[in-house]
This record gives sequence, C-alpha cells and structure tokens, in this order.
Amino acid sequence: MGNKQKKAEQKQTQTQKHKQKQKKKHKPNPTEIIIKSIEPQKEKFKTLFDLGCCFLCCYRIVGIVPPYQALSLFKDSKKAIYRKIFGKPTNVKPTTKPNPYCLACLSILKTENFEQILKGLYQKQGYQNVDSFGINITVPPSIILRESCLCLFVSLPLDNIIPLKQILKETLFERSKLESLLGAPQGLIDQASLSIKIGWKYPYDKKEISQIKSLLPSSNRKRKKQSYKTKLKLKTKEQKVLQQQLFEQKEQEKKKQKQKQKEKEKEKEKEKEIENENENEKEMEIENEKIEKQRELEDKFLVKYDPEAQIITSKSVKNSLKNITKDELEELCPIPPEPVKEQTSVIIYFTSKPIYIFGKYCKMSRNIPNAPWYIGDERKGNYSVEEFVSRPLTNIFSGTHSGFVSSGREDIDVRMLGTGRPFILEIYEPKIYKQMLSLKEKKQIVEQIFNISEGLVTIKDLKVVGKSYRKKTIEGENKRKGYRCVVWCKCSFDQQLFTQKLHGLTSDTNGELILKQKTPVRVLHRRNLAVRERTIYEIKNINQINQNFLIMDLITQGGTYVKEFINGDFGRTNPNFAQIIGCKSELVQLDVISVNLNK
Repeated sequence: MGNKQKKAEQKQTQTQKHKQKQKKKHKPNPTEIIIKSIEPQKEKFKTLFDLGCCFLCCYRIVGIVPPYQALSLFKDSKKAIYRKIFGKPTNVKPTTKPNPYCLACLSILKTENFEQILKGLYQKQGYQNVDSFGINITVPPSIILRESCLCLFVSLPLDNIIPLKQILKETLFERSKLESLLGAPQGLIDQASLSIKIGWKYPYDKKEISQIKSLLPSSNRKRKKQSYKTKLKLKTKEQKVLQQQLFEQKEQEKKKQKQKQKEKEKEKEKEKEIENENENEKEMEIENEKIEKQRELEDKFLVKYDPEAQIITSKSVKNSLKNITKDELEELCPIPPEPVKEQTSVIIYFTSKPIYIFGKYCKMSRNIPNAPWYIGDERKGNYSVEEFVSRPLTNIFSGTHSGFVSSGREDIDVRMLGTGRPFILEIYEPKIYKQMLSLKEKKQIVEQIFNISEGLVTIKDLKVVGKSYRKKTIEGENKRKGYRCVVWCKCSFDQQLFTQKLHGLTSDTNGELILKQKTPVRVLHRRNLAVRERTIYEIKNINQINQNFLIMDLITQGGTYVKEFINGDFGRTNPNFAQIIGCKSELVQLDVISVNLNK
C-alpha cells in the first residue's frame, strides 16, 4: 500500500508540473489581451475606428481603460492595428484618401517628436539646478464637443468618456520619462519651482464651438450670478432685453445705496477727525476723488455689459453638454463630427517661481533714497539703494527683473547705520536655482555692491529664504527702531528739567511715551488723514553739545514720525519734544541705528 501511495503522489506532482509548463507556454500575447479588453464593446469600438478615431480614443469613448499593451500597439499603423484586432480589411478601395488626423483627439496623442521639442526648449531657456517641475495641460475645448458627438453616435452615455488628459499622462507625459528628460522630480504645479504649461492650438476651434453657442453660459451672466445669486437663462431676444433692463435698474439702486452710505461715513469722519476748514477741504477732495473713480468703474462695467459674451473653456463646454440628448445636439452640429481639416500645433512655455533673498543694508550717504524717487518728472537722487542691491543679485540667479521690499524706509537725507535695515529681494523668472549662497558668492556680491556704490551702500547677512519672510519684513508696527538725532533748540536746553517733565508724562505708562500723531503735512499728499497712536519706548544717551544743540538716541515703535515728534508739526503730534522743553526745536540730522523685527 505504501508503494501505491508514493506512485499516486508522484503522478499528481508530475501532472501539476505539466500544467504549469503548459501555462508558461501559452502565455497570452499582447494582441490577445487587447482583443479580450475590447470584447464587451467590440462593435462600437470597430465603428469608431472605421470613422477615423485613433486606437486609444476608441478606448476612451467606449469607457474602457486601455491596457499597457495597447500603448505599445498604438505606435503601429492603422492598417497593422486593423489586421491584428479585427482581421483583414475589405478589398474595397476607398474613393477618397483617409484622413490622417484623429476625429476625437485631433491627433494630439500622436504629436511627433514631442520629447525632443520639450527637451530642446528646456535647454534653450537655460534652467539650472531645478529642484522640481509641474505640468499643466490644456486641450482645445472642441475636443469635448467631438467626444460627446461620437459617444452619442454609438449610443453610449457621456459619463463613460475617459478624459484625454488621463491618457496623455500615460503616453506623452509619462512621469518617469519626463523626470529623466528634464533631470528633476515631478511635483504639484502649485508647489514646484518650475511650471511647464503645454497646450495645443486648433485653427477651427472657435468655429466648431460656435455651433453650440446657445448652450454656453454668458460671461456677464456669471457676474450677475455672483452679485445677485440668481440663475438666469436667456433664451429669446425679448427675455434678453428685459434682463438687461433689470440689471441696469439693480445697478442704479446699488449706486444710490452706496452714495447714501458714503455720505453717512463722510459725516462721521468729519465729526471725529476734521477740526478746521483746511482739513475739511482736503478730506472732501480725497472723498470726491474716490466717488469719481467708483463712478468711472461702474460706468465702465455697464458699457462692457454684453449678454452675448460667452465663456469658452473645456469645463464650460462639458457642463453645457452634460444632459443633452442625441437629437438635441444633432440640431446644432453634425453627428458624427466632420473630419479634421488641419493639424494642431503644440505650444509650450515655462514659468518659474520667484526666489526670495533676505539681507540687511547700510547707507552712508544723505543723498541716496531707498527706492527711485520722482516728484512729477524730476528725479531726486541719481541712484537708489534698490538699484545698487537688485542688479547684482538678479544677475546671479539669471532673473528677468526683481522687486525690492525693505522693513520701512528712511528719507533721502537720513543715513542707515548700525546693524542695517532688513530687506527682501524677490527675483522673478529665475533660470538658476540655489538653496543657499556659498561664502564665495556672498563675498562677491558684497564687494560688487560696495564698488558700484563707491562705498555708500553695504549689505550683509545674505540668505535664500521662503515667501513667509516677506510678510515678516513688511510688517511695520511690530518693529522697534533706534534713531540718533541731532536737535537744535531755540532756547537753552536744560537736561534736568527735561528729564523731570518726561518722567511726569511717562510715570503711568512704565516709562513709555505714548504719542498721538496726525498724518504729517509733508506726507498728506500720499497718505490718508488719520490719527495714529505710536510709542517712544526710551529716550537715552542725551549728549549736550552746547546750549542750543544736543544729540540723543530714541527707541521707537515702527511707523513713528521722528521729525514730527521733534518739531511738533504745528501741533499735529502730541506730546512732542518742543512742547516738553517749552520752545521751538528742529531736527538737524537723523540716523537710523537699528531695526529690530522681533521687538
């Protein structure tokens, strides 16, 4: 019995091995897999293929995800695919030449030499050290219309269509291919340092979309939907006229309401802020300018109103065809769609995220402004700190242009000394990416700026930072600033009396002097009239030169007008230095000695 069991077991193992060998021998080839994948919709697949759709578009329209083998077969000729999948074609010769372009995707999937074009443009742009890139694909809206027509022609629901972009990601935009081609990892377009926008232009796109013009939403209707929250449908000419009249009436009502609100606000502002006739006139002028600008904008909006204006995007076309039937669409455009008359052309352009450089600058001159300064057509100062700093840094990163933002700005006649003023340089469209600057590069930039400015501008603490630093640098009121003032007094300055009076003003505020500053007369042309509360934290290092001149250091809150604190600005800053000493005083010279972003 034992021998028989062993023989039976041996036979079973042999049969199993034989079956495994047969399975290995009869592995399904790619053609068998493709034929099996299209079996549920074979007739409709063949109909679409005969009409002139490419192999992958047939898969898309019948709603079957193409297997990997179909992607390799896609490169073959149409005749070769037909023989492999459907057998030999008929011997009947066509009366006209077959159209070379796909009826559904406009032969976008067969874009020739795409990788070479992309690589050539990328190298031509001169990008270096790109840490990541993102792809944004746009296709002509007429493709959505063509897909819908073909889908309805073979009696399939429109929801079945697989988007063209999904197939493009597996063919032309395969991740591994692109990463090896560009030498950088692919990421999300919002987060990537380089975004590549790729689209295709079809000459007859607008003409084809105009066939379904009546279904597309109006661009103005979208605005009205946002403002009035109502869904509007314009079908007849009479309704359009009525709709426009209603729109104009509502706009007029809105104008009246806005004017009433503005008048009320004016009265409140007059009661609170305006104390004399001159100030009244200035504020009225500002408000009238605002009203005039608002009216101009409203008039422009009404002039531009056009009920016939259309929103033509792939999304708007898809939404407008969402619930349409074959008969309804056939009244507007031919089903199946007409053959493609002309080839599409690929458009590729690159945009790179800005690079942010943080640093601190010192200014040794009283004739250089922070940024280019013009009064009318006349320029004040031949150069500016912005121009000295931005050019060398922009050139290092091969940027097109830059934006300079500093933590406040000193006047043209004020020096920036001490630790320096923090700044951010935003370099737009850089071609060279760097996570950090080397010591050699920093030294080179510092020397270059020093030489260009002839020693009048120096920089330090350079580093590449994120966008968040920009906000931190701009915020004004959260900073503390140190100033050194040279002050002239009309009367003889008594330091002991000054400290006694100052102690009386600051005894309830822990030694801090609280100011109420009206917008200074010298900046009223560019700043709103308001009363701002500012703090002087410390007045120290008072050094009397003679009876009428002294030097002192101030530690103030960001945004404090120091000149106006010294001279009083005709009583617009209270309390002020002239008030405390009891006679007229003027600021002779001012230097900024520190800017602390962290208070």
